[in-house]
Amino acid sequence: MPLVAKPLTVNFRWLSTPARSTCALGAGAVLALGSLVAGTAHSATEDSLLVDRTSVVSELAPETAPAEPPAENGQEPAAPVEAAPAEAEPAEPEPAAPTPSVPLDERRVTSPFGWRENPLLGNGALEWHTGIDFGAPLGTPVKATSPGTVTYAEYHQYGGLRVVVDHGNGVETTYNHLNEISVEVGQWVDFNQQVGTVGSTGNSTGPHLHFEVLRNGEYQDPAVELGL
Repeated sequence: MPLVAKPLTVNFRWLSTPARSTCALGAGAVLALGSLVAGTAHSATEDSLLVDRTSVVSELAPETAPAEPPAENGQEPAAPVEAAPAEAEPAEPEPAAPTPSVPLDERRVTSPFGWRENPLLGNGALEWHTGIDFGAPLGTPVKATSPGTVTYAEYHQYGGLRVVVDHGNGVETTYNHLNEISVEVGQWVDFNQQVGTVGSTGNSTGPHLHFEVLRNGEYQDPAVELGL
C-alpha cells in the first residue's frame, strides 16, 4: 500500500503570543530609549542655548554706572554743595608818598610868592615873583623836596646856577641862585637828597634860594604846596 503523506498542522498560538509580547516590549523599550535620548539631547540643546544667550547678553550689554538711589518723597536729589572759594587776602596798601619838605633846614622866608617890589630896581616897580625866597648862609645844603629826575642842571640867565627836578604827574620844582650844583641831568634824586648849595648867582642881591613849584607848566604858591 502506498504511503500517503498527511499535512502537518502546527498550532502557532503559543508562538504568536510570546512574539507579540516580545514585540510589544521591544517597541516600548525603543520608545523609552528614544524619549530618554531625545530628552537628553533637548536638555543639552537648552543648556547650550542658555550659555550662548548668556554670552551674547554679556558681550552686548553696555557697562552702566549704578543707578542712583530713588529720592525720598518723590523729590529730586539735592545737588552737592560746593565749598565756597576762599576769600583772597586784601592787598597791602602802598605806602603814601612823603609830604614835600622845605628845601632848606632853616625856614626863613625873605620874599613870598606873588606881586612884590623889584629888589634890583628899588624904585617901587612891581614884579610877579614866581617862587619863594629862603634866606640862608652861603654854602647851605639845598635838598630835593620830593623824589624825581633831574631835567636841568646848569647856569640860567636869571636864576644863575639852576636845578630843575621832574617829580611826575606834571609837577616840577626849581632851585635857583645856587653856589654849586651837586647833580646832573638824568639823575634820579631821592627825598631830601642834596642837589646843590645856597649861592647868589644870577639876578641876586645876596645869598638866598629862590624856590619854585610848577604844575603842568603853571607856577604854584610853594607855601601851599609845602604846607607852610
